[in-house]
Amino acid sequence: MKTIQDWVYNVEAGPLRLWLVRIALLLLVLGMSAYIGIREFNGLRTFEAMDLAQQARQLAEGKGFTTLVIRPLALWQVRSNLENSAPPVTDFPETLTPPLYPVLLAACFKAGMISNLIPFELSSEALKGFRIFPPDTVVLALQLVLLVGTAFLIYGWAQRQFDIGTGVLAVAFFLGSSFDATRPVLLEQMGAAGCVVLQDVPGNREIVGETAWPVDPLAPIPGYEAAFRALTADPASAEALGRQAQDRVQALYDWDQVTRRYEELFRALQAGARDFSGSP
Repeated sequence: MKTIQDWVYNVEAGPLRLWLVRIALLLLVLGMSAYIGIREFNGLRTFEAMDLAQQARQLAEGKGFTTLVIRPLALWQVRSNLENSAPPVTDFPETLTPPLYPVLLAACFKAGMISNLIPFELSSEALKGFRIFPPDTVVLALQLVLLVGTAFLIYGWAQRQFDIGTGVLAVAFFLGSSFDATRPVLLEQMGAAGCVVLQDVPGNREIVGETAWPVDPLAPIPGYEAAFRALTADPASAEALGRQAQDRVQALYDWDQVTRRYEELFRALQAGARDFSGSP
């Protein structure tokens, strides 16, 4: 029969410690994934995401690995090789993207079509309350599954190569990289004393603070319209916001200060890793 001392040993240095770390890491990854999905997602916003989604939809609708995006170079390559046998633009083969991700996403789309859980065609009435295209939520779900799986692959590799602490730190760095990074173009606009108008999301808010005109990401078009009208009617306020943005860049994003903060962070993480490391 195990004593209390045996249980304490298992928690501090035995096999139980490893499982406690894994459970805590699982909760952390699931929590951050849920945060990304609930707070950050407003539909597909990048060309790459939309391109992959339309490829997956072509596959799900039985049109093969084709694309609706016309790429001049790919068009020239196919037509120069096939000449008169080249397919029409409406049925053009995808020659750029590796097929694995579109195939996975197409399987999810197909499941949504068969079950009628995900509407791909919206009526005019449904478009009035449109915020996120329903199939975009399928893309989000697949991305979160891949995010959690990748996080545990990274943890497993780092833990086997080094120790538990390194595995946890590797996952922390990986999850941090999934958020929007500091945008150089935004810093350039602020540094030039330009009046910044942007969507009020955490990644932007962290950079600009109170030195920009925020726009509701759930209603961007009327928000931008109101911002442009107000700032055009009051040039002095626009100029004042620009000067405040320039002062913020000079105070927080000077390269010497950024480098010093990185050095302090790495020293703190290194010290924490020493305290947390050890064989289970």
